[in-house]
Amino acid sequence: MMLRPEPQRSPHRHTAAGEGESAPFHFESTWLVPADIDCVWEVISDLSSWSSWWPGVRRSSLGGDGRRGGLVVQSPLGYQLCLDLLLVEKHSPRSARFAASGDLRGAGSFRAETVAEGTRMHITWCVVTRHRWLAWIRPLAVGAHAVVMAAGQWGLRRACRTGGIAR
Repeated sequence: MMLRPEPQRSPHRHTAAGEGESAPFHFESTWLVPADIDCVWEVISDLSSWSSWWPGVRRSSLGGDGRRGGLVVQSPLGYQLCLDLLLVEKHSPRSARFAASGDLRGAGSFRAETVAEGTRMHITWCVVTRHRWLAWIRPLAVGAHAVVMAAGQWGLRRACRTGGIAR
């Protein structure tokens, strides 16, 4: 039996829940995109384009400073989440970290690496919410997150296959 090393996880601090906030939601996703890391970075780093290629992202915007942006994410369960993102660290084309506020508060990060099949991305979100109903439906919300992320992987693959994002 051959032991494989544990995949390296994105280092982060868990988001601590404040008064009136849920226990943290901790999500980790791994995407495999059959494309060059530079194409993946071009698409993923343009937050304003996400709504054009990521099913489930209804609106996306990027502020003039290039560090702040906003997302409206449509859950397959019918609710929407509005997020403000702040880029806190960037190492093109390998990794980035974000602070999230709005309907969810916490941190997100992604790390990309070149592999034989193209680019592997490790995505981590650790967030809390003040929406009690979202905490009550935690198992369903976790499943909804998985559906939205799978759609994102599909959309990113498609965007890279067709040459990136249209400018």
